[in-house]
Amino acid sequence: MSKDDVLPRLIIEAMPFPLLVAGPKGEIVSANSAAEDFFQASFAMLRKLDVTDLFPFSSPAVEALSRAREGGGGVNEYATSVGTPR
Repeated sequence: MSKDDVLPRLIIEAMPFPLLVAGPKGEIVSANSAAEDFFQASFAMLRKLDVTDLFPFSSPAVEALSRAREGGGGVNEYATSVGTPR
């Protein structure tokens, strides 16, 4: 990790809520420790999954992820209950 990457990574790790970064094909490219705790999986395991694999098919999160991919950016969802398939 380069010196310029350290501060942003420290900020992401300090966030108390789960944060995943998905690539253009849905592959998980980054996750903070809160995400590892939430999904009960290490980043090594998470990176083997498509981000939609983490949510039940009927979850509003799957629709939000689809909108983010189509729009090429982030999407915020509020007051949404998110459960994992585990």
